[in-house]
Amino acid sequence: AERDDARDEALRTARDAARLLLAYDYRRLDEDFAAGATLTADPFKSEYERTTTRLVRDVATQYKAVVRAEVVQAGAVEVAEDRVVALLFVNQTTTSTRVQGAKVDLSRVRMVLQRINGSWRVTGVDAL
Repeated sequence: AERDDARDEALRTARDAARLLLAYDYRRLDEDFAAGATLTADPFKSEYERTTTRLVRDVATQYKAVVRAEVVQAGAVEVAEDRVVALLFVNQTTTSTRVQGAKVDLSRVRMVLQRINGSWRVTGVDAL
């Protein structure tokens, strides 16, 4: 039962995290990046902060990018009481000055979540 609860709680966090971490709006990058960071812990937190600051911010601002992320499906591939590995299917819809209309990317993401001080946090993310 504890493993089932762990799986359910971690998957809920994974869905929320995917919607936050894989989306942003060039008009409110600070808020979006801060919201995403609240669901992360190291080693991923440092990586996320580095990537958003160095890469995403410039490109998003330059091309007026708005990215929305919709979690289509999520499942746990490994479950322990304090660590869950989730696989998520995410549709990312991007509008920007780079392309006409919206561009949709069907992404598969492997997310590692760990329970830290009673809360689930994302500690690893890999695009598959």
